[in-house]
Amino acid sequence: MTKLLLCLAPCLLLSSCGSYIAGSATPPEIAKVARSTVRMIMSTEAMRPALIQEQADVAVKASRWWQAGDGSISLRLKSSRGRTLRGVECGGHLFIAGTPGDAAQLLIRNELDRSAEVDVTVNAGATQRIQVPPHSVKEVPAQFVSVSGIDALHRYDLSAQQGVIDVDVFPNAKPEPLMPVRQVKLPVPGPRMHRYQPLASPFRYR
Repeated sequence: MTKLLLCLAPCLLLSSCGSYIAGSATPPEIAKVARSTVRMIMSTEAMRPALIQEQADVAVKASRWWQAGDGSISLRLKSSRGRTLRGVECGGHLFIAGTPGDAAQLLIRNELDRSAEVDVTVNAGATQRIQVPPHSVKEVPAQFVSVSGIDALHRYDLSAQQGVIDVDVFPNAKPEPLMPVRQVKLPVPGPRMHRYQPLASPFRYR
């Protein structure tokens, strides 16, 4: 009896998770993992240098569009007058200076060849899930609110406070390869070495 149960155990295990193996369902623990998480920290012009210095990292001025995270999306914060609020990237965050109370707009541009699901949380408010079509731009209201100070960078949940824009990009069912698949041709041993046989590159991902 014991031997019979040991033989049936692998079959029962495979049947219990067969739907995941067949691809008919996605495990919930995988579906919740974001492909990329980026944050924009808003402050006044006078406070921003101290926030950047607290990061103790290299500071780089961002361009008009900030290609954030793994590059799947680009972000831009626009003031109520239509002017781009340029930021400084440091420590993985984008520090933006502006006028508190301004009715700013967050622009999200999808850089992928397929739709992307983006979760946006502004000033610790309700999270909005936005579907962005391929190579399209979506706008989200983002009232400009300054963080309280340097202590805001050291709190446990940085996104759950005023002055922070949290953006999560979730993976789709078909992930893009990090590098294209290349076809190479190697010579096949023969009398004249004139015959070639196509051979797939030995790597597909980094």
